[in-house]
This record gives sequence, structure tokens and C-alpha cells, in this order.
Amino acid sequence: MDGDLTDILGYSVTVFLSGTKFFIDPPPLPKIEGRSRSWMKKAFILERVLGALFSVLFFIAISGTIVRAS
Repeated sequence: MDGDLTDILGYSVTVFLSGTKFFIDPPPLPKIEGRSRSWMKKAFILERVLGALFSVLFFIAISGTIVRAS
């Protein structure tokens, strides 16, 4: 991954949002020199799980707000 900070953050946001599969399909795992492939896969999975968790929590918070307002 030869890119500047915005490319790296953009990739991270894409992985984070792909945790729910509602917004974006997960991108392919990049090949990074000097890093273990298994650690990269674990970080990739962790970021997707966190994205799914926070998305679910967000939707629960929004639905609770909408129900109370009615």
C-alpha cells in the first residue's frame, strides 16, 4: 500500500464500514512488506467486527430516540 495518509484512512474507513455488509463490501487485504499476513488478517477482522458493533449500537440508539419521540 503505497499511499499517503488519506489513502490509508480511506481504506480503514472502508474496512470499518464493511463490517455490516449494508454499506460496502470488504476490500481485498493489501500486501504490506515487513508485516505478517496472519496479523494483518486479524487486524482486518477486528476492524470489521468493531465496525459492525458500532453500527448496530448506532441503529439501536437511533431507533430508541425515534420511538421515544412518538
